Amino acid sequence: GGSGVHFSVSPVGNEPWREMQAEMWSSLTKGLDFVWVSLLYLPWALGSWLITIQRALAGSGGTLSESQTVAIRAEVTEFKNHVGHCYDSSMVEHEALLRSLWDLCFPERPLPGRHGKHWGDLGFQGKDPATDFRGAGVFGLSNLVYLARSFPHRAQLMAGEARQYPFALAGLQVTNLIFEMLGFGMVPNKDGALQQSVASLIFVRREAAGGGEEDPLLSPNAPHGSPVCAHMSGELFQDPPREVVRSIWAFNEVFCFIFFALDRRWESDAKGSSGVDYFLHFPPVMQNTKEEVSHILRRGITLQQIVHANRQS
Repeated sequence: GGSGVHFSVSPVGNEPWREMQAEMWSSLTKGLDFVWVSLLYLPWALGSWLITIQRALAGSGGTLSESQTVAIRAEVTEFKNHVGHCYDSSMVEHEALLRSLWDLCFPERPLPGRHGKHWGDLGFQGKDPATDFRGAGVFGLSNLVYLARSFPHRAQLMAGEARQYPFALAGLQVTNLIFEMLGFGMVPNKDGALQQSVASLIFVRREAAGGGEEDPLLSPNAPHGSPVCAHMSGELFQDPPREVVRSIWAFNEVFCFIFFALDRRWESDAKGSSGVDYFLHFPPVMQNTKEEVSHILRRGITLQQIVHANRQS
C-alpha cells in the first residue's frame, strides 16, 4: 500500500480521464515553455520593469534610489541565471534534488526506484519525472523542494492520500502562475497593479522603519535553520551553501503562500474529488485561488506578512 493516488495511470477504458490528464499537462508544459522563452528577453525587459517598480513605489510615497536601481539590476540578473536551467537527469545535483522531494514528502516510504508508476503518487504524469520538468526546468522542482523542506508536515499532508490531488502538477501550476503575474509566459498578466506588486515583492529589498532589514527573517545573515538560510533560498545544490539569492527566496515564499491558498481552497471546494472528478474540479479551484491571491497581492501585502502568514498556515 502506497500513499496517494496513481495519477499516472487512468482507469481502464476511461478515455475522457486520460484525455483530460494529457490536455492539462500539455497546456501546463506549453505555458512554462513560453516562460523560459520570455526569460531570454529579460535583460531587454528590465528597463520597463524598473519603471513598473518605480510606479509601484511612487504610489506608496517611495522612490528608487540609484543604489536600489543597481541592486535590482543585479538581483534580476542573478534571478535569470538561476531559473534558466533545464532539468538534466545526467546531473547528480538534479537527481539528488528529485530524490529529496520524494523523501521529504514520504519520509516513511523509501523510494522504490528511479523510474516507475510510483511517481504518480507524488503527482507526476509518467514513470520518469524528468520528462515532466521539461517545461518548468529545475527551478519548478526547487520550488517544490523549498516548500517540502521549509514546511515538511504541511507538504506531507498536501502530497498525501487525503488530499486526492497531484502535488507536483499543482505546484508547477503555481510556479507558472507567478511568472504570468510577472508578465511572462503564454498568458502574461495585463494587470499593471498586480505586476507592480509582485515584482516589488520579489526584487525590491525594503528597509524597516528606523533602518535595517524589513524583518530579521529576511537577513542573509540569519542563523542556519531560519527560513532564509541559503539551502532554503534557491541555492539548493551547494554545500557549504553560497550567499543567499534574495529574489529566489522571495519567489519561493510567494510560491508557498499561493500553494497554501490553493490547498485550502481545494479542501473547501472539492474535498473528496479524485480520478476524473479531479480534472473537472481543479481548473475552477485554480481560477478561484488565482482571483483570491491576486486581490491580496494587489492590495500591497508585504514580504514580511507573507513570511509570517506561511508560518501560521
